[in-house]
Amino acid sequence: MAATAGAGLPVGVARLRRAVAGLTGWRRRGAAALLGAAMTLALPPLYILPAMALAISGLLWLSEGEAAGATARRRLASGFALGWWFGLGYFAFGLYWINSALLVDGWRFAWLIPLSVAGIGGGLALFSAIAVAAACLARPGWPRLLALAGGWTLLEVARGHLFTGFPWNLAGHALVFSDLLVQGASLSGVYGLSLAVVLWAGGASLLDRPIRSGALLLLVGLPLAMAAYGFARLERSYAPTDGLMPVMVRLVQPAVPQREKWDPTLRFAHLDRLVDLTAAPPRDSDQAPQVVIWPEAATAFDLAGDAALRRAIAGILPAGGVLIAGTLRQELGQDRGQDSGRVFNAIIAVDSDGAVRATYDKHHLVPFGEYVPFADAPGVAALALGRGSLSAGAGRRTLRVGHIPAFGPLVCYEAIFPGQVTARGTRPDWLLNLTNDAWYGETAGPHQHFAAVRLRAVEEGLPLVRVANTGISAVVDSWGRLQAVIPLGVGPAFVDAPLPRALPATVFARVGLAGPLSLAGLVLLAGWGLSGRGVSGRDGPVGAGPGARS
Repeated sequence: MAATAGAGLPVGVARLRRAVAGLTGWRRRGAAALLGAAMTLALPPLYILPAMALAISGLLWLSEGEAAGATARRRLASGFALGWWFGLGYFAFGLYWINSALLVDGWRFAWLIPLSVAGIGGGLALFSAIAVAAACLARPGWPRLLALAGGWTLLEVARGHLFTGFPWNLAGHALVFSDLLVQGASLSGVYGLSLAVVLWAGGASLLDRPIRSGALLLLVGLPLAMAAYGFARLERSYAPTDGLMPVMVRLVQPAVPQREKWDPTLRFAHLDRLVDLTAAPPRDSDQAPQVVIWPEAATAFDLAGDAALRRAIAGILPAGGVLIAGTLRQELGQDRGQDSGRVFNAIIAVDSDGAVRATYDKHHLVPFGEYVPFADAPGVAALALGRGSLSAGAGRRTLRVGHIPAFGPLVCYEAIFPGQVTARGTRPDWLLNLTNDAWYGETAGPHQHFAAVRLRAVEEGLPLVRVANTGISAVVDSWGRLQAVIPLGVGPAFVDAPLPRALPATVFARVGLAGPLSLAGLVLLAGWGLSGRGVSGRDGPVGAGPGARS
């Protein structure tokens, strides 16, 4: 087949495909894990997209190694195992930074690192295992590529919802480096981007096929079409100075190391740092900020319950100004005659008189970070790594404070959930994300977090303001473009910037996940359907890949 495919690139691709598909045993499993690990190079902050093409194409070639004439059950089992090893490499390497949090308190939790790698990586790998198993029901070639892209996207959606959800390191995050390429998220969200990028990446696996012209069209035409849509959408955007709301915001990044954050002997020093940054005169504008924003759990004080402290802070705010700050809010109550207080990870808005004008309590808590599932089970409570057990708020809200445009508050990783960042029926004018990524130092984690958050602006057509303890803090306009930024690890620092305006609701904001789910489902069914009609783009029966074993 390679001889008829022509010389040059197709011949080299054919040889590589035969070599990869011919791997067996531990070499096959090891190659799958290495390909999964290589795929993480395409994610933030590196964005090495050829690594995505290598990983997805290699995965498709490995899936061709099943024996000719294998039953559907055998193809499912083989694909499941292959996808699990691929996912283990992808998630273990892509989420390595989680282990940084285990070392914040020295070596107290270091013993959990192997469990973290095996548990998180191995557990999340089940999603990729199901996706690859579904793809292996289709014939190798175009049908299997379509089935893999559709199945991978559907399982990303499932991963974002099941077991409280964890839509981290989606394939679509590999495109955040380009303002042009991410504009498609306004139509189908980041999951639509995932579908496109997996299709594109797998196109390289088809370059030695008789219909390789279609693969070339996919590899070149798909990104050009996405860029053309992005160019058209950005061309209609406002000039940098147009359409700005008459509101100046100040982002305060105190840069307090996580090891020091809750040290009781340093809490006044940390508060002074926040106050000094708040009171500093403007640098790049004559306009004083009307809104000052502090990060998640900014101080060791309960700002919501300390009226004297709020009045002292309000004294440095401009007349009519507002402080929006993250705080741990304590709510005391009585339960059966005993004091039983609840603690919330909250956002409060304080006016220039020191009064609390609005409150939001985080409702989507981090398992084992902010609460412990099955805490009554023996030994489970020891796995809590955060500030103990927090209480969940009532749900998403839109807050209105004085003359400030209405905003949608999001604490930490609440902002990574596509289609779940605005309150139903009350669309805000902007999104606010307060976070503390200091747990993860200067690793890839904060970059991955910020990339995911930026896409919410494109999906919803809403500007987004993000304030982090150690970075990345930024103002993002409604097209996902950076307007102001304080990089990771910089500070103590602040930046003043005008608040960009909102756009009309995007297609994704109106239809939500129905769009990408329908699109991915159709692509998966197309892959299966083409298999049933005998369209494979290659010679031989199902499973008779170049490295097939008898």
